[in-house]
Amino acid sequence: MKFRTPTDYEKECYTYVLKGQIVVCASMFPNGTKEPGYYEDRSFGIRLVLVVPAKPEYNYRNRGSLTFEMITLVPIQTKMINTELLTQKERDWLNEYHRQCREITGAELQRQGRKAALDWLVRETQPI
Repeated sequence: MKFRTPTDYEKECYTYVLKGQIVVCASMFPNGTKEPGYYEDRSFGIRLVLVVPAKPEYNYRNRGSLTFEMITLVPIQTKMINTELLTQKERDWLNEYHRQCREITGAELQRQGRKAALDWLVRETQPI
């Protein structure tokens, strides 16, 4: 299946959503802060990120800090991004995320002998 080329407006919208995701994933907060997501008792819960220990430059009152880590390691579609709207810090985050996709997901695809999928992954996670 071939997808059409995104419009400038679609790329702008996608890029602003990505920028918000990057801000959330790059944030740090003190230990003891409640878990992110949506939960309904005895029904279901939704989480897109894990809460993991962070290593901030300053450790206020020795409390420790937490940050977010993506649960899935699936490439973010760079053809949907207007790279002119990204800061260098956001570009760095995206490139690091894609490096992790290649390293972790790529290793599993290689282990399974899925060369076509691995080739796709490498192609879709090139640095911007």
